[in-house]
Amino acid sequence: MESFCSGVHLYGPFFEHVLEYWEESKKRPKTILFLKYEDLKIDPKKELEKIALFLGKPFVNQEDLEIVLKKCSLVKLKNLEVNKSGSILYSVHNSSFFRKRSCLRLEESLDT
Repeated sequence: MESFCSGVHLYGPFFEHVLEYWEESKKRPKTILFLKYEDLKIDPKKELEKIALFLGKPFVNQEDLEIVLKKCSLVKLKNLEVNKSGSILYSVHNSSFFRKRSCLRLEESLDT
């Protein structure tokens, strides 16, 4: 955790990459869509509509939107077999991407 917070990451300086993409997304909003996790948690329907519009495939009805929301829910994804038993590079198990920790609890643990 300390390495990550200081910017050391397997794929380079994480925070610098995020900042660069955010700045570039403001310059080129038609080619780079910058999403924030917090916005997805607060209003997933609105963010999904934003993604679909960005991809040039807006939803034609609310029923299709609801179907995609259900199929992409964390509960659904967490229970896929590949996410229970699979792994990616460096022996990182896919299940490690599905934690129960909330942002608030994370902030509290970082403060101590």
